[in-house]
Amino acid sequence: MANVEDTLKRIRGHPSLLLIGGGNELYPVELNPPSDISSFMQEATKRIAPGTPFILSSMAPQNYSKPFDWGYAMAPQDGNYGFNLIGDYFEVRNPGLATADPAWGEVPIGFQPEIGAASVPTLRSLQRFLRSAALSQYPAEGAQYDEVGAAWMFHKYEPMLTTVQNDTTLDPFVYDHVYAYGPFGGVDAWAMAANMAQYQQYQALFEGFAGKAFIWYGAVIMWKSQSPWPALRGALYDSFLATTGGFWGTRRATSNGLTFTDQLALWQQDAAPGFKANGTLPRPPASAFFGEPGPAAFQAIDQSPLEWPREAPARPNLHVQVSPKSLTCAVVNRGQHEYPPQLSSSGPSTFTVWATWRFLNGSAAADPTFRSVGGEAAGRFAPTTATACDGGAFVWPASGQTLLLEVALVQVSPAGGEGVVVSRNGYWLSGTSANPDAVAGRANIGSARPAEAPSYADIGQLRSGPGGLQDVQVNGSYALRDIGDGTYQDVTVAVDVYHDSATDGISPRAALWVCVTLLNPVTAVANRSTGDFGEDDLEPRSDQDARVLPTMWSDNCLPALLPGTGRRLMATARVLVTAQASLPLRVEVSAARRCQVDTASPSVSPPRLCSAVPCSLPPLPALRALLGFRMEREHKTC
Repeated sequence: MANVEDTLKRIRGHPSLLLIGGGNELYPVELNPPSDISSFMQEATKRIAPGTPFILSSMAPQNYSKPFDWGYAMAPQDGNYGFNLIGDYFEVRNPGLATADPAWGEVPIGFQPEIGAASVPTLRSLQRFLRSAALSQYPAEGAQYDEVGAAWMFHKYEPMLTTVQNDTTLDPFVYDHVYAYGPFGGVDAWAMAANMAQYQQYQALFEGFAGKAFIWYGAVIMWKSQSPWPALRGALYDSFLATTGGFWGTRRATSNGLTFTDQLALWQQDAAPGFKANGTLPRPPASAFFGEPGPAAFQAIDQSPLEWPREAPARPNLHVQVSPKSLTCAVVNRGQHEYPPQLSSSGPSTFTVWATWRFLNGSAAADPTFRSVGGEAAGRFAPTTATACDGGAFVWPASGQTLLLEVALVQVSPAGGEGVVVSRNGYWLSGTSANPDAVAGRANIGSARPAEAPSYADIGQLRSGPGGLQDVQVNGSYALRDIGDGTYQDVTVAVDVYHDSATDGISPRAALWVCVTLLNPVTAVANRSTGDFGEDDLEPRSDQDARVLPTMWSDNCLPALLPGTGRRLMATARVLVTAQASLPLRVEVSAARRCQVDTASPSVSPPRLCSAVPCSLPPLPALRALLGFRMEREHKTC
């Protein structure tokens, strides 16, 4: 009981305190916790942390012989911890859970205390703890957790599978979210596809729950954000502090998605170009989520201070999103206040969501379309709620291919004229089913997507040049700030990644899953793999992990860059001071490509997805005599 009081005094003033729980997954009510401890915890909470909600258990297994006791626990069930069809997060309450009570029907969960999905680190992290023999035995298509190698089982591999059964006359279809991108040319491509699948899954998870905030749900807690050891489940960043695809999917679902130049325009209170009104209808904004026109577009911001993101004022906390199943759109105000914060004397602003569909080669798949949102009479978004778009769902173009969908929320002042983008988002969606039987009875009618278990096999048909990313240009610059302890320096990095248009003689196509990594070869760590059951592995390893971890990127692992476009990414990190004359920081860029096809037997050698040979900047010179921020720039075309 003394520990209860001490804990309450320690946490009662924490800004992130939502509620106080007596325990995790306690059961049964009559015995756990004992009545004297139970009553004391409730009394102590009222006395020490008055006004803070208290509940005895986060989750408790439901006793179907009587109604669930909502005063005892927040939910009768937790999870699920696998992968769901991404559309279900938007259209199905508590996706992945079976909460049917024979006595009194379904038990809806308003506060979901635990939900998560499988997680696989990037290839570099896998190489840190799995030996080469284990890496070569990466999971086969449809493999369950007990159908993988011993090393994968030891590290708690959790499959990224969903069982689909829309037709009871057919056998269930096991949909493999990773092999939707296959087949693969090796573990490097498998790991990349696994991270792309995680991105989609976590983006859908948080967008789906936010879209039903205070309608179906009051809150959701993800379990868990990080694993304390090299595990293959439940992490947005791994035990080495490297982010996964799930991290960037979560970031996408919980941010306004604005690019660097979008934010600069808002910061300068100047509308971005290209949004002038055209009669009574606004013009669609230029593409930016999948790349801004470059490299000339970046020249205007070359002189902008690298520390600008730290000093920028608060920006709109709006998030525009689209259900990948119904193609309906909504705007979520993730802030605590109405937006706009006050109405203009001349009337409310108008808000429009623009949708642009593109093929993987960057060409338009349909004319841009828009939906109004918020209502012209209101012109404001209530805090922590979702506002559905008017005018129905967007229409899926008549195509059996994977398409890129970009949506942009444009705000136009009551005086008309120019507007400004206040939120962006993007998706890659497929019009091809991985198994037509899995979606029996689902017709491609109106705006409905033609498949629920999509195939992204055409992504594997993209390719770069034989040497890797032959058509990606990288401009890197960084500045150092000495923190005064003589051991570490803070580094701020600006990286311009520009996707040229078919410089290697191949027809234009988007660069997919463009990820940037900051390296410091001086402080590289030798990879130390383990045996099948965690014991030290004496296998000699020549490779090293030179990543600077953690690195805090403004954005990363871009879903796509259209031909002829680029993005500016910012990062901060803390690096070890060395005795060398220069700090040999490198910026590495990788993206999806296609393995070479066996030209002798093309019919039996389908395109396989491979990860690209990374491209790195040469070392950037260190800055020792520091007076505030200074910049050194380097450029390389890969």
